[in-house]
Amino acid sequence: MRIRTHSREVAAAVLAAAILVGGTAAVRTLLVLPASALLVPYPTEAHEKNDAFGLIRFVTETATPFSGAQGASRAERPFRARPAASERNGASEAMGTAQPMRLQIPHIRVDAPVVRVGINGVGNMATPSSFSEVGWYRHGPRPGEPGSAVLAGHVDNALGFPGVFKRLGELREGDVLYITVADGTALRFVVASVETHPYNDAPTNEIFSTGGAPRVTLITCAGSWLRSAGTYDTRLVVTAYLADDK
Repeated sequence: MRIRTHSREVAAAVLAAAILVGGTAAVRTLLVLPASALLVPYPTEAHEKNDAFGLIRFVTETATPFSGAQGASRAERPFRARPAASERNGASEAMGTAQPMRLQIPHIRVDAPVVRVGINGVGNMATPSSFSEVGWYRHGPRPGEPGSAVLAGHVDNALGFPGVFKRLGELREGDVLYITVADGTALRFVVASVETHPYNDAPTNEIFSTGGAPRVTLITCAGSWLRSAGTYDTRLVVTAYLADDK
């Protein structure tokens, strides 16, 4: 998943212009600025501006045709978001210390901060504004709670530099990852599956499930870049279950 939807060719042109106009200092400035600097990283409203990989219309008990202005012609499955955590009997909100703060995946050398993300204006999951951060879907389960805690990260940025989940596809069954929550507890999860799905046909009922064993679902983009759609053609989905360390 990219932070921006324009092509690598445009990014290369921007980089070349920076070199011509301002030299290497301008290039350094360009590279350190967040790719989505104008987006709100900690939104307080349900709708956020940063699109999450055009992934999905979220899970609903009864699917109805989607009438949003963007992406309606791309045969995306019609889902809408589940209720926010605060609406589910207040159970998640009472567990304030369970909010994820950091994700570590030793096998692929990931050690990244976790930020809260919600839903954008067209009903998709939002993504972090920085390609070095991981976004946790705040309307779903928290890590360690029953159900699937969804974490999304970028595979690269608009200039082609690797994102936090660039090597996610290297994970295999049995690999471990750790999520540190707000009270300092590190929860250990064990990878159970690594799957790929078409970008417009991911198993959303499973990914955003609020029932079943505690698990985390890691999502990023994969495959080939579709210029016409402004996204990659595949979604990589890694599922890891909470380990019994008692």
